[in-house]
Amino acid sequence: MAKDISKMSIDELKAQIKRLSDMGESEAAEKYQDELNKKQSKSSSVSTSGGVSQDDWDAAGSKYAKEGLHKAEFYAGEWKNTNVSVLLKFVISDDNDEDNGKEGELWPGIGPSAIFRFKEICKALGIEPVFKSGALDVVAMFPKFAGKVGMVHYAPKKTNKGNIIITPLTVYKVGAELPEEAPF
Repeated sequence: MAKDISKMSIDELKAQIKRLSDMGESEAAEKYQDELNKKQSKSSSVSTSGGVSQDDWDAAGSKYAKEGLHKAEFYAGEWKNTNVSVLLKFVISDDNDEDNGKEGELWPGIGPSAIFRFKEICKALGIEPVFKSGALDVVAMFPKFAGKVGMVHYAPKKTNKGNIIITPLTVYKVGAELPEEAPF
């Protein structure tokens, strides 16, 4: 009676693989090779593919949206850094966009030299500013972002480490298109 393959030692498996290969029985040798790979913690699928299955392959894609304009729905705003910058989270919401369902965020500043971006985003989403005692009441504006839809502009940006990444920069009104680049 033949020995149970799962109880064979690594040396026994190697010997059996060699014996079967020498006899031209490559198919039979393959099952012993698979068992040897398992024992050596190198299953055949892992050693040949890095552990990527067909499902992994089919589902693979960047968690970041591609460059361009993407229709997105916003959540209520919140502080990124209290009294410095706002956190505006959104989800790409266009069934015809391959990036549909991807989430992102913008962090516009609210100081005098940075408020332009927050203002630009508010205008694109149709959010009116709220002033209290002559000062912008950012907290009162947070809930106004919930459910608003706009076109988020993703574009290349250089990081502090010198890498180029595609990141959300600003928001345009729904239906907007990016301006043509200057021909010079």
